[in-house]
Amino acid sequence: MKIALLSVLGVFAGCRKAAVYEPYRDAGAGFSLEAPKGWPRDGSAAGKPIVTTEFIADMQPQAEGVALGAVLTVTRLSRGAGNKLLASTKALFPDDAATNAESKPYSREYDHGGPTPLHQGAVPIPMRVEGKVFRTADAFYVVELRAVREKFEKNHHALERALATFRPG
Repeated sequence: MKIALLSVLGVFAGCRKAAVYEPYRDAGAGFSLEAPKGWPRDGSAAGKPIVTTEFIADMQPQAEGVALGAVLTVTRLSRGAGNKLLASTKALFPDDAATNAESKPYSREYDHGGPTPLHQGAVPIPMRVEGKVFRTADAFYVVELRAVREKFEKNHHALERALATFRPG
C-alpha cells in the first residue's frame, strides 16, 4: 500500500508544470529580466529617485496596503541628485565606486503585522525575504522575493531566474 501511495505521489510531482518566463524590460527604471509569465505587474512612476516594479503571485488579502503572497520586486534607487552622491552604501559596497557590482545574497525571516493599538486582534503573518543588490554608476537596484513563509519555496524559482537574467540599463 505504501509503495502504491508513493508511486501516485511521484506521478503527481512529475506532472507539475515547469515555470514559464517572458522577457520584461522597464525603460523608465532602466533594467531588464525574465519574469514569470502570468504574474501581474504593478509599478510606480518612472523618473523618480525611487522606482519600484512588482510581479505578484499567490495573492492573499493585503495587510495595511502591502501585497501578500509572493512578490518579486525590483527597486531602483538613484545614486545622485545633480552631481551629488546620495546616502552612503558602504555596508553593501565598501569601495562605493561608480562601477557595476553586486552584493552578496541576503535573506531573513520576519513577522509582518500583528497586534497594534489600532488592530488589537491582528495576527502576525510569517514572511521570508531574499535578494541581492546591484550597483551601477547611476543607481542601486534591489532585486528580491518577499513571500508568506509557506509560499516562499514554491515561488523561489522566480527570484533565481530574475537574478540570473537581471541586466541594468
